[in-house]
Amino acid sequence: MADHNQCMNCGSALHGPVCSQCGQKIALPFETKRVAKDIWSHFLELDYKFVNAIRDLLTKPGYMINGYLSGRRIHYTNPFKFLFFTATAYYLIITYFDIQLPFSKESQHTGEIVLVLLSYLIFVFLIPTAIAFKWIYNKVGMNVAEAYVTICYLWSGYLLIAIAFAVICLPWIEYYLLVRTVLGIVFIIIATRQMFSLTWPLAIAKGLTIAFAYFLSSMLVMSILIFISYLIGFEPLMIPPPSAN
Repeated sequence: MADHNQCMNCGSALHGPVCSQCGQKIALPFETKRVAKDIWSHFLELDYKFVNAIRDLLTKPGYMINGYLSGRRIHYTNPFKFLFFTATAYYLIITYFDIQLPFSKESQHTGEIVLVLLSYLIFVFLIPTAIAFKWIYNKVGMNVAEAYVTICYLWSGYLLIAIAFAVICLPWIEYYLLVRTVLGIVFIIIATRQMFSLTWPLAIAKGLTIAFAYFLSSMLVMSILIFISYLIGFEPLMIPPPSAN
């Protein structure tokens, strides 16, 4: 029989509902009512935090990120989980509506592979961008980890905008990439202006710089991946030469 005065995970004595040594909650017996309650509460918590994150990231992004960095985190999904889900949603939307990527006709298959990599290796792509972000906003004393968290939230917001306008722009899909890019840059400018209390000219200059830094870092990471693919013979990333026709 379980001893409710002892942690079932590490064996330490319990002095409350949570173990002070390993952080596990008291292990109560499984019952139908309790399991149902746990399932409901976990789904409700996930929904609550996601809705809060989406709402505040789109309406007051800079203030929301500053609050998260300063320790007000209980109301939001953490940036890494949030970015994973938004990247997944973006990938599904792009593929469902068959939105063409800016690749040549011969390289569309490669473009689809690149889209998958951009969606699921986004955490790698954003590392150089976070370093650039720290350098661009070096006067605020932000470390690389804080810059990385900030960039993850900013790109989640960018992807949310891209998802919304993928649907809105369907009748004018040829303008989608342009609209998505412009609105994404505007979002970054507004967010960083709120975060750092910048003047509009400075916010615009730095926002454009960070967008360009992401473009360069993406090209750098993709170039490395394509180079490795040629070394190891990974055909999906070998970009074919243009057709002679």
